[in-house]
Amino acid sequence: MPEVSRIIFSPGDLAGILDYVSGTRSFFQLARRESIISIEHIEIAFERMKRSISNGVGTRDPGVLFLMYLTGNHQTSPAIEAAGVRSGDSECVAIYENRKDTDGLLDRFRSAVEKYETGIPETNPGMDEALFETVNSVETRIYAKNRAKWKP
Repeated sequence: MPEVSRIIFSPGDLAGILDYVSGTRSFFQLARRESIISIEHIEIAFERMKRSISNGVGTRDPGVLFLMYLTGNHQTSPAIEAAGVRSGDSECVAIYENRKDTDGLLDRFRSAVEKYETGIPETNPGMDEALFETVNSVETRIYAKNRAKWKP
């Protein structure tokens, strides 16, 4: 499962942070904090993303596929609009597989990062169930488009 950290940074440094993230070799995705309900929400979206990739379906960018599952949108543009970090944002959540990538980000942008913590609840019983239904809906639509590739 991925690791998760909440990062608060200076908005002027977003372009450099996004450039750094795009150069990492392992999975590293930034998402808007308000698009995330719980750690369990992240874990389910990540697991579904991995499963889709192992079935040979999805987009060229695993991060976009992750955002699709995270937001419950089966189309890339609405998923990016709902959860992607935007110009002017000063807070995001980093979802990553390799701790060294995040350590590198913090080393490179130490003066820009104001706070680094988790700050996300493990579960959110009032919201998690509804989110699981939307994640399943996204997977159903992806499966329907790629039925021939899908492995049981």
